[in-house]
Amino acid sequence: MLVTITPYNGTNGAISVTNDYLVQRGYVQVIVDARGTGESQGTWDSFGTREQRDGYEIVEWAAAQPWSTGKVGMWGASYMAISQLFTAAQQPPHLKAIFPIVPMGDSYRDMVFPGGQNNTGFIPLWLVLVSSGALVPPDYALDGNTADLARALGELGQHALDLPGFDANREIQGMAGTTRTTARAGS
Repeated sequence: MLVTITPYNGTNGAISVTNDYLVQRGYVQVIVDARGTGESQGTWDSFGTREQRDGYEIVEWAAAQPWSTGKVGMWGASYMAISQLFTAAQQPPHLKAIFPIVPMGDSYRDMVFPGGQNNTGFIPLWLVLVSSGALVPPDYALDGNTADLARALGELGQHALDLPGFDANREIQGMAGTTRTTARAGS
């Protein structure tokens, strides 16, 4: 069983997070949109305390499914790799392996302020990428069920309302050097 947590609209996004190679060899892959992104409800708080705890809960949920062996691994690159590190720090009992591909070591120095200067080229572009992915209607929105359509519109509306506050807050935190990137076991 593989779990991938992504902010990039997991099944509908431009950035593919599927691992067809391992799925064709019998692994089940569970792709989860990070809270407040893609088809997920809630408010996005990139690598915040709630998102870190979500990783723990997702691993334990996946392990408890009837189609699971109870052994969970995580896979993914970049953001998905960092989410693995935060999840592993929470020590979920059923997490047996992680395969983080190109996680950053220090977000402040590597991305937000490389060389001591605010990264105005990447950070705003990345925030727009993630934020716009949260505004893509979920698959179930057009399944013909009016309750699903109403639920999807509510989620999209909430994502749209959350965007300005999150993007501005994250940029201000980055410039002030207060971006949270440290997981603590048990938090």
